[in-house]
Amino acid sequence: MRRILFATDLTDRAAPAAQQALSLAAAHGAELRVLHTIEADLEEETLERIFQGQGQGGQEAALALTESSEEGIRAQMQAAGAEDAAGYEIRCRWGQPHAEIAAEAQEWQASLVVIGVHGQRVLRDLFLGSTVERLAHQLARPILVVKAERPAPYRRVLIPVDGSERSRQAVAAADRLAPQAELQLLSVFDSTGLARVLGTGEGSRTGLAQVAAAGREEREEQLEGFVADMARPQRIARYEVRSGYPGQVILEVASEWGADLVAMGTRGLSRWEGAILGSVARRAAHELEQDVLLVPEAR
Repeated sequence: MRRILFATDLTDRAAPAAQQALSLAAAHGAELRVLHTIEADLEEETLERIFQGQGQGGQEAALALTESSEEGIRAQMQAAGAEDAAGYEIRCRWGQPHAEIAAEAQEWQASLVVIGVHGQRVLRDLFLGSTVERLAHQLARPILVVKAERPAPYRRVLIPVDGSERSRQAVAAADRLAPQAELQLLSVFDSTGLARVLGTGEGSRTGLAQVAAAGREEREEQLEGFVADMARPQRIARYEVRSGYPGQVILEVASEWGADLVAMGTRGLSRWEGAILGSVARRAAHELEQDVLLVPEAR
């Protein structure tokens, strides 16, 4: 991991992400760049009105706002533990946050984008169509969403897998990010639709149990093959198949196994039935308490 881009909105909610970005940069010996995007809907006339008491025109006002943003970055990074401003670069861009973050990450060839909860929105709103989700669809680079209030080195990483190439990319990205952590794989056999197909009643419940057991057994064989085909299968400390609704199972297992990071592909075009790396990943990410590593499809 050579270059880490930390995108901040300069609010207190981004402070833990600043700490984690600094920690990761130090651990990997990576370059760190801190980016703040100034919303592009501030037209020149609006800027003139904002700064009219200071006698500034639109261009001067824009420059003052950029300088203020740069000072805010330095203050946030110092509060996060940065000893010297020489340890990171500062960048300010004008535009829509997701577009400018993606452009900066692409132009700079960032290995990882680190981002926290933006503004005063809860994480659910953040993922339901704002910066992070748009960024995940636009940027083919891992995105680390920091949710922990007190960041620490990752010890256990849970990786939901479905046998797709994107699953392999998620495992590889988690390994690069946290080379000292335990990697734990989870495959979920989605049994939620079986009751609708088989109906209710004693015989149906028996049939449901049999089908679910057969599905888990098949999924276990696939998961074993998935691990065996890995370049370094010894990196996997634990792997297991569960049945149920995938989104809920991910939440339960993350807590049960003591994971502090959950790594997921952002969409799943899977060979396996019941892929969990699409909308389920998005929904699980809304409710997870752990940090989330989103691994968009490599292009």
